[in-house]
Amino acid sequence: MLEIHLHLDQVFPMKYLAFSPVGAVASLLALAMLAVVSGCGQGSGESPPAASLKSPGDQAGDQRRSDAESTVPAGRSKSRQQPARPAPRPEKPPLVRFETTLGSFTVELDPEHAPQTVYSFLRNYVQRDFYDGMVVHHVTPDAYFVAGGFDETLTEKPGRAPIRNEAHNGLKNVRGAVAMLRDPADAHSATSVFLINVGNNAGLDHVNADSHENYGYCVFGKVVEGMDVVDRIVQQPTEKRDGFESIPTPLVVIKKAHQTR
Repeated sequence: MLEIHLHLDQVFPMKYLAFSPVGAVASLLALAMLAVVSGCGQGSGESPPAASLKSPGDQAGDQRRSDAESTVPAGRSKSRQQPARPAPRPEKPPLVRFETTLGSFTVELDPEHAPQTVYSFLRNYVQRDFYDGMVVHHVTPDAYFVAGGFDETLTEKPGRAPIRNEAHNGLKNVRGAVAMLRDPADAHSATSVFLINVGNNAGLDHVNADSHENYGYCVFGKVVEGMDVVDRIVQQPTEKRDGFESIPTPLVVIKKAHQTR
């Protein structure tokens, strides 16, 4: 480092340093100049960069914080990040309540295994009040009952377009299971008519797709409340009447069918 040595008598001759007004002023000026020159001789005079005052670890931490802040999307606070939203919970299966002249029962539908069937059942029929005033028009004792095709005058009420048969979904026609009825000669002909099993009816299950007969009857729900009412319906006396082989007497009427969930 360059050192500069100055002597007062080299800057100002001694004759100007006498204790006189002029000499006093000259002495002060000489001392001030000496201080300035001495300071310049100690280094560059610039303050060191702030980063050089920190340890390597401190500097690395600053870099990590800088990198993290650069990833914050524009418009969001860096200090208050939005927490991740939890995944939505799956909805509960829909429920349909049937109020009949013999009591009420509730069916839980299964849109996971029979999505098209459940959609049609709700959208085309339940939500349109289609089943209100319909009757149970067939009973096979200890097996099932059938409803959803005829009103109290035993006049057929046409359904909407047929749907694809989803009987291959793995669900079985066991006690309490609800299935769509269709033409035995056409596997994909179901519309509004349904059956409720009161026994285990393996003969209605899907076997294969080789024939309409083997395709089976699609289960799309189950009775979860009021199975005693279902049993009461199939225990009613039946008769042959107006082309019906086994219709309850007196008629069992569905007064109201409505979705409760």
